Amino acid sequence: MALIDLRSRLVLLVLGFYLILNVGFMLIRVPVVQVPIGELLLVLYFLWISDIKWINNFGRSVFLLPFLVLWVLGISQTLLGVQNHGVWALRDATHIVDSLFIWIGFVCAAKPEFTERFFQWFPKILLLAGIYILAFPAAPYLMQISPKITALAGYQAPIFFHYVNTPTLVFVGIAYLMLFDKKVLGIPNIYIVSMLAAFVLITNQSRTVYLQLAAMFFILVLYRRHLLKNILMMFSAMILIGILILSLDIEITGRIGQKFSFEFIGKHFLSIFGIGSEGVSGAAAGSNMRLEWWGHLWRKLTSSEVSFFFGLGFGVPLTDFKINDLIVVREPHNSAFSVFARIGFIGLIAFIWMHVNLFRVWRGVYWRCAANGDRNGQNNFLILLVYFILTLVFCIGEDGLEKPFNAIPYYFFWGVILHYSLHLKNAMSVAKVEADTPGAQSSVAWRSK
Repeated sequence: MALIDLRSRLVLLVLGFYLILNVGFMLIRVPVVQVPIGELLLVLYFLWISDIKWINNFGRSVFLLPFLVLWVLGISQTLLGVQNHGVWALRDATHIVDSLFIWIGFVCAAKPEFTERFFQWFPKILLLAGIYILAFPAAPYLMQISPKITALAGYQAPIFFHYVNTPTLVFVGIAYLMLFDKKVLGIPNIYIVSMLAAFVLITNQSRTVYLQLAAMFFILVLYRRHLLKNILMMFSAMILIGILILSLDIEITGRIGQKFSFEFIGKHFLSIFGIGSEGVSGAAAGSNMRLEWWGHLWRKLTSSEVSFFFGLGFGVPLTDFKINDLIVVREPHNSAFSVFARIGFIGLIAFIWMHVNLFRVWRGVYWRCAANGDRNGQNNFLILLVYFILTLVFCIGEDGLEKPFNAIPYYFFWGVILHYSLHLKNAMSVAKVEADTPGAQSSVAWRSK
């Protein structure tokens, strides 16, 4: 097996650990150098001299200016932060650093067989996440027996049984089953997806999952209208599951310690907007606290032209809140606001502009697959779109892209799409030449599966 092939397999292995173990794997550092595994992998890729040949293609795949603005501004602020605040500046700059994984995804996807392997690997990760989340109710007990690791902040954390991003993966898995009309152990997918979604909603008790479920439904209906019937059946089945649980007097206490009921679900959803009531007053207070953080940051950012346009930099916490009077909450639980606060209005514009360009590339890939009659290709990229959108929804009320277990896969997947778009463009160009040149014997070097 070629060394470059082993390298790409190592990347998928590391990505799998980030996606499934999330917080636990994020905290692991390589002995001696004390560098997180993801960042070490990034360094190894950037030191791989032969990858330089892909730079021109990378520039052809997407408009690079917003990327360069984001990276130059972010890295400059990081270097200044290291001088003033030491290692904490590097910790705060993880989003900027991890966004460079878009290059690794691009380089890996240069080999067509990697793209095929990638689309076989991702459903297996989604399946594993669906199994893994079944242990969520026992997580507090399982964490006690899990091996521990010491975080940079000095506290100890279990390596296993964190479920921060697992609901996101489960919802992406639900979309996969519906798009590909897959059965699990011979069971029709409508039963599987209904039970999984109900399980997540009842046990996780997270306001983010309500928004993510709605976003997933919206994307599926937008691109696959025929799935509306399945979605309505799924929603009805989830309600029936809830009615059955309540009629049998089964008491299920979720993540925040509240017993399941439809009344609780309604109150919990309203707490997103700061509407407090019995049982969800803490959740509503959390929404109001975020607004206070954002208001405080806005006042600091607008205190001078320099801070507004270039940000407050890295190395300083963006909130003064502490968990258990020990762990400082360094980010304001909104990734866009974190970008604005760290690297200013210029950085925020670059971040938004970059995403506009990325989604344009995705749209081009999706419709080229449609033009080729490649339904499986379309479905594969719809799955990635669901993952991207659900991750961004997570970033609305959480520090999503400031966590490597979100940012590293997120940007890596975008890199795969960028190179895939070039493959399709090249294949269509060759096909056009063949069509315009009677008797031509040229062959397409690579075509989508």
